[in-house]
Amino acid sequence: YLVLVLGQYVVILDAIDGIRRSEFDPVLSVVLPVGIGVVIGVVVISNLVSKLLVRARSATLGVLLGLLIGAVFGLWPFRAGRAPVVGDSIRGQLIETTAEAEAIKPSRWPLESFEPSPGVILGSLALLGIGFLVSLGITRLGRNERL
Repeated sequence: YLVLVLGQYVVILDAIDGIRRSEFDPVLSVVLPVGIGVVIGVVVISNLVSKLLVRARSATLGVLLGLLIGAVFGLWPFRAGRAPVVGDSIRGQLIETTAEAEAIKPSRWPLESFEPSPGVILGSLALLGIGFLVSLGITRLGRNERL
């Protein structure tokens, strides 16, 4: 989520795609630092949250709930890539010809909000429900283990 908010999602995906093409420069310059950061971040944040849950459970749960709700608003509205046209600016470069517009990879297309269809909304709600049920199941399993 943070990678998406910081605008680095496409950069990381391009680096991973470079690995598939046997280009190892992206591994050293992007994937390796991101991987190390993820491991360190998970260890540090999980320990911090564990300690905060012991000391201030309600406040910590409130902050975590706020982060989850904020993540939903960060991902909403629904967005999809739109093919660039002459006059668009992609990564600071002005598209001046149709050939330039057609040469841009879909991963670099500008994102545009769209009105979701009823099927997309139902699918999203179904996934939300599944996530809730999985969380509920994990909570119940955790309670049984403590007894």
